[in-house]
Amino acid sequence: MTNLYEINNEINKVLGSATVDEDTGEVFINIELLEALNIDKDEMMGNLIGAYKNLLSDAEQLKKEADKFVYKSNVMKNRAESLKRYLIGNLSVGEKRTFGFHNVGWRKSQSLTIDDDVIVSDFPEYTTEKTTIAFDKTKLSNAIKGGEEFKGIYIVKKQSIQIK
Repeated sequence: MTNLYEINNEINKVLGSATVDEDTGEVFINIELLEALNIDKDEMMGNLIGAYKNLLSDAEQLKKEADKFVYKSNVMKNRAESLKRYLIGNLSVGEKRTFGFHNVGWRKSQSLTIDDDVIVSDFPEYTTEKTTIAFDKTKLSNAIKGGEEFKGIYIVKKQSIQIK
């Protein structure tokens, strides 16, 4: 027998086949078979417990490995950012260069800056509703580009490095 449910069925059969002496009340069971089945059951239970513990251990080890990969990934991202800062420090703004099959250069970009003292509710047509009211930077950027002026809101022109 290889399955626990088969062992349990056999144990139930042995217990179900017990006979009782009506004169003495003594119960007759095939003790040898019952003990052998219980030994099989104990061995099977031990194997199942071992398999359970092995699976938990494997899961824990895999989690540790995944954590190591996340850590290593973050280390590599930080190193890449450090190299990028180094490149920025050694490349003049606006300069475009080719090094073998690597290109490095700048592109113009811009972002909208809103000072902390500007009140969102003063510009309802330039807001978007989320869980809190916030500026719709796209609408504000387009309005400023269209010639409108707002106190404390302006477009900052910057340079962003591109590495390909």
